[in-house]
Amino acid sequence: MRLGKKSSEIEGEVVLAEQVNGGSTDVPETVVKDEITQREGELVRNFLKNSASQLTIFGHASFPVIKGLKERELCVFFRNNHFNTMFKFEGELYILATDQGYINQSDLVWEKLNE
Repeated sequence: MRLGKKSSEIEGEVVLAEQVNGGSTDVPETVVKDEITQREGELVRNFLKNSASQLTIFGHASFPVIKGLKERELCVFFRNNHFNTMFKFEGELYILATDQGYINQSDLVWEKLNE
């Protein structure tokens, strides 16, 4: 797989993906290379797939609001350059579904934060 100019960005994703998938937590020496291995590609692909919501499992688990927000309490949450209304219900965090992508889904009001 050719990387070209984005090799340093991809290399960072590979390091992060290895850490997430239980690999080495040591940061390797910075070496600019034009190709990545199939394993590195799979690690990056899996990381991007599992963090598509832009909130990783690790970020969600360490989220201080989970502990500080009381059951059935509302708050304002800033994520992805947007303000969101967040609600805690039965220990789960929900975001008010305001995205235009949901405009035709009249039965959807709240979206789980970790999905």
